[in-house]
Amino acid sequence: MRIAESLGNWHFMPVQVLQQVGDFKGEADYVVLCTKVLPTLDRIGLIRPAISADTAITLIQNGVGIEQDIHAAYPGHDLISGLAFICCNRVHPGEIHHLAYGRLVLGNIPGGISAKTVQLSALFQRAGIDCTTSEDIITERWKKCIWNAPFNPLSVLSGGLPTLDILQTQEGFVRRIMQDVYAIAEACGHKLPRQHYRHQYRQHLRNAALQNQYAAGLPTRPRHGNRSHPGQCATGRPTGQGRRAVSGIRLCLDETEGVGTQAALRLKPYRSMHMNDTTQPISRLITHRGVTIPSFLYGTAWKEEQTETLTYNAIKAGFLGIDTANQRRHYYEAGVGNAVKRAIDERRLQRAELFLQSKFTFISSQDQRLPYDPNADYRTQVRQSFASSLEHLHTDYLDSYVLHGPSTGLGLGDADWAVWQAMEDLQQAGVVKLLGVSNVNFGQLQMLIAQADVKPAFVQNRCYARTQWDAEIRGLCREHDVIYQGFSLLTANATALQSAGMARIAQRLGCTLAQLAFRFALQLGMMPLTGTSSEQHLHADLASYGLELSPSDMDVIERIAL
Repeated sequence: MRIAESLGNWHFMPVQVLQQVGDFKGEADYVVLCTKVLPTLDRIGLIRPAISADTAITLIQNGVGIEQDIHAAYPGHDLISGLAFICCNRVHPGEIHHLAYGRLVLGNIPGGISAKTVQLSALFQRAGIDCTTSEDIITERWKKCIWNAPFNPLSVLSGGLPTLDILQTQEGFVRRIMQDVYAIAEACGHKLPRQHYRHQYRQHLRNAALQNQYAAGLPTRPRHGNRSHPGQCATGRPTGQGRRAVSGIRLCLDETEGVGTQAALRLKPYRSMHMNDTTQPISRLITHRGVTIPSFLYGTAWKEEQTETLTYNAIKAGFLGIDTANQRRHYYEAGVGNAVKRAIDERRLQRAELFLQSKFTFISSQDQRLPYDPNADYRTQVRQSFASSLEHLHTDYLDSYVLHGPSTGLGLGDADWAVWQAMEDLQQAGVVKLLGVSNVNFGQLQMLIAQADVKPAFVQNRCYARTQWDAEIRGLCREHDVIYQGFSLLTANATALQSAGMARIAQRLGCTLAQLAFRFALQLGMMPLTGTSSEQHLHADLASYGLELSPSDMDVIERIAL
């Protein structure tokens, strides 16, 4: 297949091409269907030969309500609904003209995000494709319909009129079509955010600028160091000459308008146009020191007899990282392990897809239920506690092993160094991937980074808004490639989160204060922990991936308690 685009022409050679789906031999992890949704096409029968017991079915197709027949035909399978944002034409058999964009959004039917969806998104991302996930993919389909309904038919009926020309000549008609789609979506139970109406116009201007860049052969690579290659199309904010391509147009929209009103929406000449930077999507899976890890963790402290149920619910909701400790005083590590075993036995995910983090805790922070011999030396205590953790968690390795806190409040003592060296031995033996430290102050972390043979990969601290979210330690982490894990983001900052500034941002974005706090943490580069006991809040917390904070929002929240 020949791909033509402004970044250069290139060829794609599939590893294997089959004439019939029935020619496929083996068990497929995923079947991805990318056909047009036509009444004459039997999609159910088309994919049936490739479906095995654990196959996830993925539909990357346009339309609303396209999943019901597939869901009814294959009720026991993960059904992943996908949206593709791409502009391309098939000019000849085997020849594609790629004009612009290249983004995917995935989510499960009827809702939520499964482990298989997260894994598929990560595979696309590793291939250089901008792929995000959504808790509510059906609403995302309605949002895309607002885009498709006016521009696709108008472009076809006008003989290929470009987006900017459509906006300049048919702006009123476009707006009325968008309003109709809004009303239909709401009648079907999917009320779309008011700001999405305005966002679609701004998005079309950006996309039109990218098309102009591509047509003119100008580079459209994203800023801030994102990888790009001939098979990857940049999306989002046009750069350089691409921004100048739309500098003669200004979008004027009454910020108080509502759907169905006669809003003051018009295009007029303007000397320059400012476009706010858009934040790159935050991936649920990231790579740190060569290890794939989740960017959001579920914390299991203080759950007691509910630990197993709550941990299982977190995994079921889509969390791929679990934090625990072999400290019976505050954690029930065996309950975590039972939940993990259940999820794996039910084939919700594989052990390799789950990030498990536990901790060694000194005797001063334990109760009488010790996981080691209190009379043994520290190295032996670490080995005994670690072996106990593996047994509790039904695993033969840990993704992260953390020193729960130094033995002293000042500096690092001999006990701390003995424990850390024993932890280094475990990593050297291959039974631990990464090491970390918790409840640490600046001087202690500085000393550990400077003197340890294996530098910590993680720092986990209680995070207070009054210290600008542990700014000093986060800065040290940033300097030394250490990921900061923040816990008690909500409970430690209850007063700050109720501030007027937080309320204004949450109201504008249509989100909860908890979602706002977690999105802030993610966007700051922090790995947040949530310990919610509510299934509803589990999904809501993960939905914070779908938010986006402006630089001014970030500044307000960072200084919220000063």
